[in-house]
Amino acid sequence: MSFNTSSANASTQQVAKRKRVSRRTRTPKIISPQAGSIYDILHDHATVSLYIAPILWTDFHAELLGCRFVSQPLENIPAPPTSPPAGNSQPSQVPPTVAYLGQSLNTLVNPTATFSERGDAMNTVIKTLYKDFLQLAPINESEIRCGGKCYFNVVRFEAAWRKAYDVNHPMSFTGSRRLWNQPVVALLDQQYLTTMRNCCFRVPLRGGKVNAPIRSLQWKRSKKIIPKNPDEDAYIFATMISMAQQHAYDSVCLGTAFAPKDVKVCVLGLDEDEQSIIVYSGIIPAALLSMFHEPEKAPRGDAGVTINYRRVPIWPILGLKERLGQALGEDIVGEFDTDHPETFQEKESSTPQGSSINDIFQDAEVTPPKARKAEKSTSTTPQKSPSRSLKRPVFSEVFNTSFSEDRGSHNFPSEVLAKRRRLEEGNE
Repeated sequence: MSFNTSSANASTQQVAKRKRVSRRTRTPKIISPQAGSIYDILHDHATVSLYIAPILWTDFHAELLGCRFVSQPLENIPAPPTSPPAGNSQPSQVPPTVAYLGQSLNTLVNPTATFSERGDAMNTVIKTLYKDFLQLAPINESEIRCGGKCYFNVVRFEAAWRKAYDVNHPMSFTGSRRLWNQPVVALLDQQYLTTMRNCCFRVPLRGGKVNAPIRSLQWKRSKKIIPKNPDEDAYIFATMISMAQQHAYDSVCLGTAFAPKDVKVCVLGLDEDEQSIIVYSGIIPAALLSMFHEPEKAPRGDAGVTINYRRVPIWPILGLKERLGQALGEDIVGEFDTDHPETFQEKESSTPQGSSINDIFQDAEVTPPKARKAEKSTSTTPQKSPSRSLKRPVFSEVFNTSFSEDRGSHNFPSEVLAKRRRLEEGNE
């Protein structure tokens, strides 16, 4: 009997020890957030869903984090005059770069283009205008970090670009091995945001039957996350935070301590109705990055963010590099001269005698793409077939159009129809 009693006591002591160990491991860590920290903001608004994915962010998120959007005037300088001067101008050959650039710009404002097609078109525009300063980054998804947690692929954009680095610079590969993962410019399609918000609360149907109450509830939930002003979307702010965190945490991956700095990032949007590119630019301060790194601590310094946005018309092509460069900033796209816009002419080409390049651009009257399409559709008079004796279009007409005309028209760049012209000459 004594043997059984001792064994029972030993087993009881082992069970008691196991329970004590389990209680110690389950003890929660008490966190006392400082005033103004992210945890303090979540505590003050405990009844509101704030700790959610960026696609569900509302204007209230931007307000609590100290973000404000400021609209800037339209960036329409430089641009050629709209009234043609007196006298006849001499024709000039259209560079092939202008034709490809015009096709890409048409894709950007085409409502039937897919998200990937718009991303490729914008990459063509950036590569053509700023190939020496911006390079395509091999990422289209990014994460957001908060404390010790990392939420992958919660921020998505069609394309992103990083600063081009010099391969001869000693810091290109040693001190900045992950430079390819530090985007400074990103393309964000507003149509994608609308599609995602309409589908995020969708409930699958059973048997193909529509449940009216469920659909009404889905519509009400989706309506709450739609911003009042589409140009001031909180998702843009979340995208900038994610891009700035890539710069801060890449140094941590190299073994150094977390030392954030102020990072300037830009987000590009598209406006199909006004045929323009919306440029959002802002500086994400180091204090805001520290808030997300240590959410229980108050920010050290001013953590507010001011996002300036302005529209840049894509037509005419002449001056687009300078207009878009003024919106992005010289620290991203380098220096440019607004008094002498880029003409995309080859070095060996020359302007006609007796006229400068500025005179050539002033020979055509600017016609909006929509008005041009309307005139083309309402015209009832038959047009004459193009002939080899007709003069080529002047250089400024190609810059001041959207390249949306029919390819069979005589207004289309002659380089594209070079093959057809050679066939006609051979038949004769």
